[in-house]
Amino acid sequence: MQSFRLSGYLGMIRKDLAQSSLVCRCCGSSPSSMSSPNGTFCNFCEWLARPGDADQLHSNTEVSTHLEGMRKAIAEKVWEPGIVHADALAASKDPFLMYGASHFYKFFSDFTYRSVDYAQGGFMYSNAEKRNDEPNLNKHNAMSLISASKGCLFKSLKIISGGQLDAEHAYLKFMCNVELKRYQHAASALEELEKLPGSQEMSHYAHMLLRIEASDTLSAKEKPPETGSAQGSANFFYYLAKYLAKSGSLEDSLRILKALSGKVRMPMADHYLDRVSAVSAASSL
Repeated sequence: MQSFRLSGYLGMIRKDLAQSSLVCRCCGSSPSSMSSPNGTFCNFCEWLARPGDADQLHSNTEVSTHLEGMRKAIAEKVWEPGIVHADALAASKDPFLMYGASHFYKFFSDFTYRSVDYAQGGFMYSNAEKRNDEPNLNKHNAMSLISASKGCLFKSLKIISGGQLDAEHAYLKFMCNVELKRYQHAASALEELEKLPGSQEMSHYAHMLLRIEASDTLSAKEKPPETGSAQGSANFFYYLAKYLAKSGSLEDSLRILKALSGKVRMPMADHYLDRVSAVSAASSL
């Protein structure tokens, strides 16, 4: 990718990205975007947040309270207080709320797993507790949390399979399968999604996401994602960074991710920044 083009993307992150007034119906987060008149994709769970979603959520006081509690924990990166709210949403039997809770568990798991400190002396008991998968020792260890996340996704898929498939449920079905890395199932769900009315924005985003996530290597002829595929969402830059990393442009990917990390609350980008940084450091040895 030409350097002036990369500079343009970095400028867009610094100047054009701003937190919107939208609220995600799945996790309660307010996504950042370049523009969001008709909605934009959530930076936490990748749901399409639209105008009016906040009013719908606030009509249910209990749900609104739990989403706010979970959102606050996400924003402050203090995960433990948010677990009670995620648990309540996971038990709601609403597939959209269960999907949002699944991301809370996943990113809490990532945070726990990556917060180990290898500079400690001796047996490093606190590290062992974080990664211990015995619930009686630490029910919020990384393995238990990722298990809870997957459980929510499978339960959501089961609920979706028993109802009528509109565009929103088809997109949710797609996203659950992507999160579970069941890419063949995700591709089938995308085919279903494209046939449904009101699916254009979600279909464009799903195509971008699947093309990058499901591909081990990208051919030289493949183009980077287009800004229009993400409805102005900051998530475009995350997938651009992934495209760059998979294409071998680790330093360019790092520049995008570092700029994004300084501007937007996006745990998936923070996690990927750690991964690319580790690969870059290892390759320079």
